[in-house]
Amino acid sequence: MSSSFEILGIEATFNLPLVFAVLPASRSVEVGCVPATAFLTGINSSTDNAPACGIAAGTSIPADFTFQTTDPLTNAVVGSPDTPVDVAAGEACGSPPATLVSSVLPTSRSVEVGVPATAFATIINTDSETASACTIAPVNGPSGTFLYQTTDPATKALTGTPNTPVDIPGNNGSQSFLFAITPDAPFDSAEVELDFDFDCADTGPAAVVPGLNTLLMSASSTPVPDIIALAATLTMNGMIELPGLAGSNAFAVATSNVGAAGAITASADTGTAVLPVSLFICQTEATGACLAPQTSA
Repeated sequence: MSSSFEILGIEATFNLPLVFAVLPASRSVEVGCVPATAFLTGINSSTDNAPACGIAAGTSIPADFTFQTTDPLTNAVVGSPDTPVDVAAGEACGSPPATLVSSVLPTSRSVEVGVPATAFATIINTDSETASACTIAPVNGPSGTFLYQTTDPATKALTGTPNTPVDIPGNNGSQSFLFAITPDAPFDSAEVELDFDFDCADTGPAAVVPGLNTLLMSASSTPVPDIIALAATLTMNGMIELPGLAGSNAFAVATSNVGAAGAITASADTGTAVLPVSLFICQTEATGACLAPQTSA
């Protein structure tokens, strides 16, 4: 025996035009053992704000019901269970839209404990409206202290004051930053994902893209080499294209050691992706010519 019924309805304090969608559209679970979960996005299509936006079960559903807001990018739960939220005109109920993109350079640092590892970040607001009170904070950073500060995008000179949120204008407006992570204990190289949190109701964090807006970092109890590496492709867009199955292409990486002297081993791989390609590497002179024959990476 089976039955179907409508279980979700968006309730608001005022009679406003609200639309919503649910995915997946159906669930079948064992009674009393497994919760039937689904995701819902509601949009306030009115020109007025919708306060206390929540979700309620239909009167015919023979089960316990709960709702909670989520991150629109990861679907991770945020906020508190069964807590209504305000939804401004034109916004999605429960989760703000993600209209920000970001980048970090350099993408790796190695420092001694107590020495700040610095890098630059840029945030671009692709929305038409200003993104207010924008901040930077590491999601899974190492033990230690973190600082960010705005910079002049042309000179990289510091502006503003440390750890102070800023507004970023819309229509692809941008803001550059310097940030510093000062570890207080040694740790091996690990991806420090920098999630850009914004204290505003009309935008969500920039999506985390490894190698684009993350920092590969390590800390040592003794002085260590600190290699700053910058890559360049022929198309100047950070990507290489292989012309056909037997095609080949190349990119260059320039390095500078701003830390202690030491032996460095260069290698190349495809990261977590499994690609049907062969990788080769060689040290070059200033013109790009190999100083020795290429070897397998």
